[in-house]
Amino acid sequence: MGLQTLVFNDTGASNTAIGAYALNENTHGNYNTAGGMNALTLNTTGNYNTANGANALSFNTTGNNNVGVGNQALSNNTTANQNVAVGADALYSNTNITGQVAVGDSALFSLPAAVATAPTPP
Repeated sequence: MGLQTLVFNDTGASNTAIGAYALNENTHGNYNTAGGMNALTLNTTGNYNTANGANALSFNTTGNNNVGVGNQALSNNTTANQNVAVGADALYSNTNITGQVAVGDSALFSLPAAVATAPTPP
């Protein structure tokens, strides 16, 4: 519902898009919810994502199981999975680091290098 929502949807199922350009590029992604202008606009095959706010998860293409709530939350995420960002600009710069949680205005706006290179615990 809104200008240019789900325009390229081909086989994607059970998606909800509210706001101009929400889920605009989605082709095969399933079970996504986008509310706000440009929310999940570049998503193509990502599944189970929730974006609520203008530009939330706007650059996500194939990332799965992400939640972005707030203006530009997780905006630059492209391929990362299982992230939660609540607050304007939370996890804004993250593109491909998985499993992060950020709560608050600009929380983890730019991830420290230590987070980006930390080894996975056994």
